[in-house]
Amino acid sequence: MDQIPPGTDLSKTPAGKPPLGVQSNLIDPPSLAMETIVVTTVMIVLASIFVLIRLGSIVFSGRRMAWDDYTCFLGYVFITVFSGLVMACEREFDLSYVPSANIAEVTNVARHVWDIPLSDLLAPSYLRFIFAQNIIQTPAVAFAKSSILLLYLRIFTIKPNMRYAIYGGLIFTNLLYWIHVPLVVGFCAPRGEHNIIDLTTCAKLTVWGPVQGFLAMILDVYIFVLPFPVIRQLKLPPGKRFGVYVLFGTALCGIIASTLALVYRFQLWFYRADQNWQTAKLFICMYEDCLPMPPHHPIFGHLLVTNTALSNLPRDAHAHYLPSQIWLKYPSLGPVYYLDMWPFAPPFLVAVSPTVISQFTQSETHLPNHPGIRKYLLPITGGGDLASMEGEEWKRWRKIYNPGFSAGHIQTLVPTIVEEVSVFVDILKEYARKGDVFSLDEAAINATMDVIGRVALYVAHPSFLFPVSPIIPSRCGPQLTQIVDYRDHKFDTQCSPNPMTTALRSQIRWCSFGAEPNPFDYMNPFKPLVHWYNTRIMDKYMTRVLKERYPSSPPSTKSNTTTSSSSTSSTTNPKKSKAVVDLAHAEFQACKPQNTNNESFATAALPQMKLFILGGHDTTATTITYLFHLLSLPAHAHHLRTLQQEHSTIFGPDPTSTPATLSSHPELLNQLPYTLAIIKETLRLFPVVTAPRAGAPDHFLSHTTPAGEHIKLPTQHCLVWSCHHGLHRNPAYWSRPNDFLPQRWLLRPEDEDEDADGLKPVKDAWRPF
Repeated sequence: MDQIPPGTDLSKTPAGKPPLGVQSNLIDPPSLAMETIVVTTVMIVLASIFVLIRLGSIVFSGRRMAWDDYTCFLGYVFITVFSGLVMACEREFDLSYVPSANIAEVTNVARHVWDIPLSDLLAPSYLRFIFAQNIIQTPAVAFAKSSILLLYLRIFTIKPNMRYAIYGGLIFTNLLYWIHVPLVVGFCAPRGEHNIIDLTTCAKLTVWGPVQGFLAMILDVYIFVLPFPVIRQLKLPPGKRFGVYVLFGTALCGIIASTLALVYRFQLWFYRADQNWQTAKLFICMYEDCLPMPPHHPIFGHLLVTNTALSNLPRDAHAHYLPSQIWLKYPSLGPVYYLDMWPFAPPFLVAVSPTVISQFTQSETHLPNHPGIRKYLLPITGGGDLASMEGEEWKRWRKIYNPGFSAGHIQTLVPTIVEEVSVFVDILKEYARKGDVFSLDEAAINATMDVIGRVALYVAHPSFLFPVSPIIPSRCGPQLTQIVDYRDHKFDTQCSPNPMTTALRSQIRWCSFGAEPNPFDYMNPFKPLVHWYNTRIMDKYMTRVLKERYPSSPPSTKSNTTTSSSSTSSTTNPKKSKAVVDLAHAEFQACKPQNTNNESFATAALPQMKLFILGGHDTTATTITYLFHLLSLPAHAHHLRTLQQEHSTIFGPDPTSTPATLSSHPELLNQLPYTLAIIKETLRLFPVVTAPRAGAPDHFLSHTTPAGEHIKLPTQHCLVWSCHHGLHRNPAYWSRPNDFLPQRWLLRPEDEDEDADGLKPVKDAWRPF
């Protein structure tokens, strides 16, 4: 509510942001209210019939009611009350201002969230309805499943192991469901004088939904298979045995229901609504228009095609290699085509053509980043980072951070970078001396993280340093005498594990874009718990660093006067501190002098610092690793010799003096054309990132087929994928695309006559980022 401008008419404000190309409809939106009421009514009627039959059998048989009968009846009562609350909630809302008795028109509950007025979603009566539903749902499900297990206990008591298994199932069932009650009360109960529900606090409980759904599916499978070992040992005629199997096999319906519920829980968690409908509609239109795509299976879409393509690659190969493999199998497909990945991902529009890619990445009508990028970054940055921002908000914060990333400023940081790279070189030398087998990528990641940490957070100016510890031991070398400022922060990942960087790398492994071919990549029930744990570590670490760097109020004691003055000057004067975060703080104060609160800046800087570490460490380390690999191949020995000759010419023949030379003369980096050519060629062969964009209803990509036919490709509902690896290996745009040829980057515009092999890069065909 704090983000809603004062005076906003909540009755005319949608409760959620609609997908691209969709308009909010608060007047007569589509609704599933009628379907919800009909299905609920039918299920309650069937449940009533079965319960009456069960009670009738007890009366006519003359037996006493058992525990399974009591729990069955209690489950029926609670599920009836729950269903009544659902239908009452469906009928309750919006009748006050919509003059209609049609439930499908008046309900807000069964609409899309972007078709619900914010006033209704925040109505205390509606929130209390939802709270009551959550409370009642727990005993309804717990009693129903306990009834089945208690029935097993009554009819399978002759087997001790079976009794233990049933007791275990009962304990697990009740723990799984009854723990939901204190969680709902703790997070979502009405509070305060007006019994208001705090939506921000209640939203934290959403991570429990997928976890409980996964465990419920496991429980249903357990209940389903539990009686079959005993049934198999019964001495019954085949017909009766089959009937018994069918009777107990009805529990399979529970597995199907819980599996579907789990899928939809995760789809809601990742905001992947309407995917099934839109995918079907999109590909029907594509067939009619004969748009380019590989052979399409009527049931599996392109899943079989992609599975065949990926089977030629290692299991852990990145999806960037997929388009190249598909093109090799279907060479007549062309550089732009569609992929139907339902139900695991939205439709793909794959582009490996520079002219087509520029239409949605560089033109004035470029497409926005795909929402999957925000989903991937959210567990890492917590939102509010530059990669997740758009429009004026992005421009404002980009301007604040621009000074720290200008070319001139980066050159002043070369001595700092050289210092960390020297540690990296010493580590590699030590591995070489010992002859150990090690992970170069791991060592490069540690080095790049230390470099980013130094560039973003490190301060090194004697005017505001003060001694904290005279001797700081280092695992990377001998003990060094240093003077350290409390803002003088280093990760030192190369020397020893760092909690911040360790948690960040762990978090990355548990993040999902939402379009992975393996559904368990984003349906893992332990993912929310891991995200919470790693986020807690990262935020605690970085918040401490930033708040110590930018205290909310300066120390008031005289003894701290000098230190406080130094601290203030260091964080506001870019001439003293070269750290990116300090330059951003100075720009923040200059751009918005009326709000120079250090605490607000520290809060805003937290996601940016995590983004900088994330965005730079793996891309740089991967490039370093591939560069070492390419130069180590015997076929490329002449490239290595040429590189060494260039370095000897620029820095001198003694490599041990290179760090000092480079630190004192960073401008020498601009005199290494062959080194730059090798880096560019490495990035061509192994681009580190790609550019997924979100399609729009009014955005079409133009493409000319080899036959000269001009076609327009719709992007609506598609993940528009600029696949750089496929582009860089496409022989239509690169001569000898699979060869390592740094010389292609040394050709000048006037060297057309010397380019007999056609090595000169095509415009817009090189996209390493």
